[in-house]
Amino acid sequence: MSEEYAYVNALGMPATKVQELLARVDLLSETVILTQYREGVPVSSYEIAPDSLAAAFSGIPITTGLLPRETLCYRRSDLREQICVFLPAGKRTMTVQGIDQGTATLRVPLPPLVFAGCGLQYAVFAVKRRPEPGDRLYCAPLPNVYSNGAVCRGNAEFPICTTRTIYQAIDVFFESTFNFHLVNRKSHSDPDDVIALWRKLVERRARKWPVKDLVISQYTMTDLVEGEWSWNSR
Repeated sequence: MSEEYAYVNALGMPATKVQELLARVDLLSETVILTQYREGVPVSSYEIAPDSLAAAFSGIPITTGLLPRETLCYRRSDLREQICVFLPAGKRTMTVQGIDQGTATLRVPLPPLVFAGCGLQYAVFAVKRRPEPGDRLYCAPLPNVYSNGAVCRGNAEFPICTTRTIYQAIDVFFESTFNFHLVNRKSHSDPDDVIALWRKLVERRARKWPVKDLVISQYTMTDLVEGEWSWNSR
């Protein structure tokens, strides 16, 4: 007869719904025993090496659920979700503190962007098109972003990155009040102050960001997804 369990975790907290028991691991002093179940009945039990434990669960289906729009990649590691999404080029309303000794709102035409998150860490880069693996990433022409693409969070209350919160994090970023921190090396024409280029584009009523002005970064899309851009070191 099929057996179901109202699962209780190590803190004694019950799960929100009754779940079917699929497997059980017994960690003994000198060995690890894996017991697999089918319809609540044990069907096999054997010793397993710790480094093979993950492979033993490979038959358990895992799904991301419905991914956010314009998702470029998704991965889950160390109980954290990493998500990269593509933001098409377009105008955004940016609030900047420190312009003419006050705070100003500028409607700036931005280039296509890649916005990525993992845990409470976020990064943003510019691109010339929807990126493919290996495509070069460019420095986002934005203040409050480090040269390696990492977002300076300041006092903004970013959510932990998940498939449900990535666009909330994007809203938090763009709705924040920017300042003149990290404005250099983001533009060829205005290398000391990318906000100066913002103002010129607004004054000219430019419809698009001049992509030839983008400053190349040391990273590629592959680096951001799985290579040199390490989330653990940020």
